[in-house]
Amino acid sequence: ARASAVRAGMELFTHVCEALGRFALRATPQDDVADLMANFMSVDCVGAITDALLPVKNCDYMARVASLDAATIALKLVPLPQIVVADMVAALLTHVCPTYSASDHRGSTLVNKAITALLQVMQTGSREGWTDAWYERDNLDWLRDMLVDTSSRTRAKAYDTLAAAVGPNSPIVDIVASEFPNIFELASGCALDRNEAATTRASACRCIASLVAG
Repeated sequence: ARASAVRAGMELFTHVCEALGRFALRATPQDDVADLMANFMSVDCVGAITDALLPVKNCDYMARVASLDAATIALKLVPLPQIVVADMVAALLTHVCPTYSASDHRGSTLVNKAITALLQVMQTGSREGWTDAWYERDNLDWLRDMLVDTSSRTRAKAYDTLAAAVGPNSPIVDIVASEFPNIFELASGCALDRNEAATTRASACRCIASLVAG
């Protein structure tokens, strides 16, 4: 019952965030959208997710999945305090991503949701909000596993993560270079592989573009 309640709460939060996003697009200058969103986000749902759901591996799986949907849309909705973002990234890299295994496809739904949230931070947020977490937890076996997953979506997410990590002036490019010394060859091979899914090849191309630009 508790797991169902948590899942329902996360789904409700996600729907409210989506509604707020739509309202913001249609709001008039007289509508104080910023104040409305600030009041709503003062609940600090992301902080609760980081502290109470992501670290608890025996928590209901779908409740954790729903919590990551909620966290991701919250990140898109308003700028969150840097410490909140940093703590969430640390939780993702510590408690979620390392639990994934390509050998038995374990945790693929959860890790895909985690990567979506991670990419939202890395592509749009301040670097101070995620750099330290990577350096403190620089074991990337989970990312290496994602590159060979049977799911094309998971392989694509892996290349998208690498693209975000090696772009121009990336603060963690040295970690990637150490863990993936042949990243250019991997991405090039994937991009040129006609048997590979289009979505994965596209992500591999983005990774190559980031490498060249960086």
